[in-house]
Amino acid sequence: MRCLTVPVLLLVVFPVSASAQEKGAAAAWSITWDEDWVTAVTFVGKSQRIIAGNKQGRIVAWDVPEKSGAPLPAPIRRFDGHTNQITALTVTADGRWLVSTSYDHTVRLWDLQAPAKSKGTVLLRTGSKKKEKGDEMPVDVQEADKVLTAHAEWVRSLSLSPDGKLLLTGDDKGIVILWQLPDGRELKRIASQGWLKAVALAPDAKQALTCASSVRYANFPNSLHIWDLATGKLALNLGETLTKKKGSEAMGAAAACYSPDGKTIALAQGAGEIEGGIGKVFLVDAASGRKLQEISAHQGGVVALAFSPDGRHVASAGRDTLVKLWNVADGKSVAVLGKSRGGQFRDWIHAVAFSADGAWLAAGDMAGFVHVFPLGK
Repeated sequence: MRCLTVPVLLLVVFPVSASAQEKGAAAAWSITWDEDWVTAVTFVGKSQRIIAGNKQGRIVAWDVPEKSGAPLPAPIRRFDGHTNQITALTVTADGRWLVSTSYDHTVRLWDLQAPAKSKGTVLLRTGSKKKEKGDEMPVDVQEADKVLTAHAEWVRSLSLSPDGKLLLTGDDKGIVILWQLPDGRELKRIASQGWLKAVALAPDAKQALTCASSVRYANFPNSLHIWDLATGKLALNLGETLTKKKGSEAMGAAAACYSPDGKTIALAQGAGEIEGGIGKVFLVDAASGRKLQEISAHQGGVVALAFSPDGRHVASAGRDTLVKLWNVADGKSVAVLGKSRGGQFRDWIHAVAFSADGAWLAAGDMAGFVHVFPLGK
């Protein structure tokens, strides 16, 4: 999951049906939220509502039309309270609770059925250039219902159980916390070493994956560990298989997630781990740690991952400003979404999320864009 200036919103939607496997799918809509990098995105339950967070700690929601080409409504709600970069967002399957994590050391819970407490504005730019004057649009403003403060460092990632009752979060001190929702009660804590760039909760909530990166000059290595949540003990060391470059140290993963059936884990090779300039996506058997697929994915490194709701595909996003879909069974390319915009340091994608029916994919980038791709059902 900053400053309190008014956000600006930009949404780009690409139709991807028959031409989904072609690079540079044409944009249908373009509206921008470029106050700063968009760092997190999520859909709300089974609806067309999207919520995005950015580097300034802003969170904004708006509704995407059901059909490409329809006019895009203005944002509908602003969520105020975080004071630093939003690192992750998720919503419970019933659409009731929004969960956010942030560099401000907090985890926040928002009741999406609660009425707004005040009114505010969002600045919508009227043209394509950043300096063009925009229009102030009225929105409802909501504050968090619960603020969880058990983390003492940056909270980089979260993972929610399918029933929305358990939440896993990890911070830069190596602390993993399992929470009960919606009351926010701490159930278990596991201490590891390193910056936890990614954590993932198995769908049955029996195990947790932690991806820790060694800080500069640290006396401990990267790690990729699966923990038994009943005992708090290490169950499997994925770092024995996925190593850093040609050495014996574990690869530093930038993102990780379990497939919906819990049988497969996807891990993203970050910028500091790549060979030949191409970041890879690894698919691993969750029970044995055996590597199933090794996919050359993105120039400059992989930043974000998400499984489709049916588990057949995994989406990856990278520094090459592209989103790619891969077939889980054989690791082959299914689609390339978006268009590369000039190298790994120009507007790379921070976050991806599927809608509940798998018909849409949202992605946020460092240019301040949220991209929404209609995938078809």
